[in-house]
Amino acid sequence: MTILLVAVAVFSWAQPAAAESVVFVGPHWTVERFEVGALKFRTGTPGLYKVLTTPNITFDIVYEDNVGQGFFHTTLGAQRQARLEDALLYVSNVVNLTGQLEVRVEPSLNVASGTLASAGTFFSAAPGFTNGTAFTRLSTGTKPFVSFPEIRMVANFGYNWNISTAAPASNQFDFLTVLVHELTHGLGFLSLSNDSGASLAASGVYSKLDSMIVRLTGMKVMFSGTPPSFKGTASDLRSNDLALNAVNATALYNQGLLPGIYAPNPFSLGSSLAHWNTGNIVGGAIMEHAFPTGLMRRQYAPVDLGAIRDLGYTNAVQADPAGEGEGEGEGEGEGEASTTVRVELRDSVSALTIKNGVVRLDPTNETFANNGNGNYTRTVTQTGTYKVAATATGYKAAQSGNFSVTNVTTQVTIPLQMEPFPAAKIGVTPTPAATYDFGTATVGAVIDADFAVANTGGGQISGVASVSGTGFQVASNPSYVLAQGGQTKVTLRFAPPNEAGFSGSVTFTGGSEGPVTFSLAGTGKSATPPPSNGGGCGSIAPDRRAPADRLAVLCLIFGLMLLAARRREGARRPWGLGGDSGSACR
Repeated sequence: MTILLVAVAVFSWAQPAAAESVVFVGPHWTVERFEVGALKFRTGTPGLYKVLTTPNITFDIVYEDNVGQGFFHTTLGAQRQARLEDALLYVSNVVNLTGQLEVRVEPSLNVASGTLASAGTFFSAAPGFTNGTAFTRLSTGTKPFVSFPEIRMVANFGYNWNISTAAPASNQFDFLTVLVHELTHGLGFLSLSNDSGASLAASGVYSKLDSMIVRLTGMKVMFSGTPPSFKGTASDLRSNDLALNAVNATALYNQGLLPGIYAPNPFSLGSSLAHWNTGNIVGGAIMEHAFPTGLMRRQYAPVDLGAIRDLGYTNAVQADPAGEGEGEGEGEGEGEASTTVRVELRDSVSALTIKNGVVRLDPTNETFANNGNGNYTRTVTQTGTYKVAATATGYKAAQSGNFSVTNVTTQVTIPLQMEPFPAAKIGVTPTPAATYDFGTATVGAVIDADFAVANTGGGQISGVASVSGTGFQVASNPSYVLAQGGQTKVTLRFAPPNEAGFSGSVTFTGGSEGPVTFSLAGTGKSATPPPSNGGGCGSIAPDRRAPADRLAVLCLIFGLMLLAARRREGARRPWGLGGDSGSACR
């Protein structure tokens, strides 16, 4: 199974004393510098300028591809643009803030190497911990730099992509999954540290994510102070012992431990510190650093959502997976508005307010029953026609139809009739018809086999992988928690203790239809072949006997030769004289 890095591109702007400038720094781009006010930020010929209006954020999208290429591909361009818009809509619904962002899509790549895509944001040179200009614009309502976008991204179409809303094939990368991942980097889920701990942007400038990174051994904070600085050592950054010490991410992860941060050795600029520790996040998450083909992960895992809240997007809520939402409403005429309302049903949620045709959540802590049915009554403050949907764990979003408001003092009752998702169902790939055979392994060596475990139904799967039989074990991810559409990798291992044939079984639990079980087989062979007797006439084999055995054979041969010589001597040299009493070796 092919796995490719999905790295973050970091963008920063610096303020030299003589002239204000913007510096672009990214692992897959050449460093670029632009003077603020003197040049509109642009790296290619501007193409389509498109406005995407969602219930929360309005996105100004600029595509820089040439006609016939990338997002303007003759046959695939429209689908590629649609998936980007799906991803933007999903991120907007999760962030749950009203505002406007500019997204600049650089000329696409078309090479079957390197990263799948990259994205990031710009940073001020003012010392401190910051999320960058995307967060600044959404939280303040003011565009930090008029001539510069808040999010900059590039896609690489040289790989085999699934650009539909259906699930990807086993040999395809899922475009929607990757786009949501990259746009999250644009929100500020990234690191500004290089391999020595110095800032990529400017002295004392680090990301908000950096401020929460700790070394698990000793719970040592990596970046702190005013202005911030690196408090660890270079070896800490490649220790595979880092985690995010953040309230919401830890609480929603709900594993009794801090979620791990990717910190491989050697340090990987653009991937290290900017992702979860891939393969070690229970249940998997969007913000892991690498994706296999066939994986569809279009909705934030709880740990992803928690981290987004910890970054400062405190209104963030879960939303329909990218590409599966209800979409935005259509205008009903002058003076009227239509939109999609998404209410997360839980014990205590924020109230809906409708203002200027935009729905947002205000922290008034109104209480709802934590189930999939019920009504919500609200006094609407603006006339118009509205379309309503809702989200709830374990239930599909359901349209309740349009309702009209002609008198703003009238309370409106919104029915939230929900359709349950299909029951959780576990799927394992590959699943052999009878037995999975590891083949032959030398005693002392191992053979590993990766299995993709997925929730192909609805709800959530909590399960474990277990094996029976001598020589078989679970090498990684013995337990998993999978949301709808979630997938993780479980590695099984065959390590024969001796030369023999072995059999066993593996069981993957979870889901409504019971566990998946199949047989395992493997053969162990000796590391040292048995000695040969040399065969018949004209053959020879290497001597594999111990040194002492070889010495005894040589002594016997020498003794026989000596005996023959003495027999030839006859009476000239009698037996037993001169100390040679029958032994040729001493």
